[in-house]
Amino acid sequence: MMGYIGSGDIEFPRNLGNQGHDTGRLKNFNIRATPRDIRSVMAKLTDASSVARAGFIQEIYELYPECFRITRNTPSDEVAALLIFLPLSRLGLQSIERGTFDGRNFDLSCLATGVEPLAGIYLWYLWAPNRLMSGLRLLRITLRRFPMTPFFSTPINASTKRIHRKLGFEELMGANSASGKQVLVLRPHARNRALRKASPVVNMQIARSLNDLMRVFSVRSETYFGEQDCPFDEEFDGNDFNATHVIALIDGEPAGCARLRWFGDFAKIERMTVRKKYRQTLLVRKLAEFAIQHARQKGFRRIYAHSRSDLVSLWSRFGFEPLRGRKEFTFSGIKFIEVVCEFEELDGAISFGCDPLVANRPEGKWEVSGPHESSIVADFFERATPSSGPKRLRELNLRKRSYEWQE
Repeated sequence: MMGYIGSGDIEFPRNLGNQGHDTGRLKNFNIRATPRDIRSVMAKLTDASSVARAGFIQEIYELYPECFRITRNTPSDEVAALLIFLPLSRLGLQSIERGTFDGRNFDLSCLATGVEPLAGIYLWYLWAPNRLMSGLRLLRITLRRFPMTPFFSTPINASTKRIHRKLGFEELMGANSASGKQVLVLRPHARNRALRKASPVVNMQIARSLNDLMRVFSVRSETYFGEQDCPFDEEFDGNDFNATHVIALIDGEPAGCARLRWFGDFAKIERMTVRKKYRQTLLVRKLAEFAIQHARQKGFRRIYAHSRSDLVSLWSRFGFEPLRGRKEFTFSGIKFIEVVCEFEELDGAISFGCDPLVANRPEGKWEVSGPHESSIVADFFERATPSSGPKRLRELNLRKRSYEWQE
């Protein structure tokens, strides 16, 4: 049905990948579920057979892992919400329209592959106990990924049907599922209501890849080239590959950015900007707070910046004050004022003498075990042999399972 790539991964349908940006890069939100996540959710259901026949969910997951999306409050939390959606083929769409589609046990020919167009999306399962907003946000991002595709769903009761109606779903005339329940459809022109209902997901992160840097550069180009007509050599001044970049994402799309450079006894915030449509929100405050906190985590107590003369009051909200004894200066035809903020030492900041493995961890992720620690654990378990004795092996296995659960 689909070609294998890598070590056991299955290629995602190409027509799905071209429908929109993959937002799976968000740290804890809208990430791909793991087999363990699926098992943990299924274990909490009183009647898992009401979702699908035994083993069928695992079978679908092996074919379409990208269609299983979850959210957590923190990386170590259990699953807060799970959304499973199915890419429908033309046969699958016809099956829904004729009322022969059974979500608990359908033929795999109902699902689209990489060689045929995507006919629709079926919302197979949404699990969000006491976290309805988390579930609706997952749905919202999925709607954005497939803007021109109709969505179908079969509410299990009157309450969920009312929620569907509020989101813009309507009855698909003459269509009932194989179980006799009414099938609802959300057509592309009616989805604006669904997109407005759930609040946007805001995520701040350190740029770690070329794609992240392209997101940063796209925001800066929109602001400094499009609005301020800044010369290229002044905007891209040779410092971008000597700095740390912060990217602000809204529903996975680049919305703001900032650049941090490091000097002997101070850090400098530069190129902090937010796209025009987000400037009436709190995004710039969140962006500044994230950048400041990151600098403080690295042990810096003095943070310095150049503020446009008309934006000094904005910087003052973050604790910055004009640098005493310094005059206003101009470059690129814009007047600037030097501003600075002094902080107390942050508890837990990275400093000389810290744990050597902590110093090896990825930038900004010092509280999470890094790849070097994972390799140490792997080496530790590889050294365990049957000669260690059954009791010792049981102890090692318990420690390994505990470590995997924490990860």
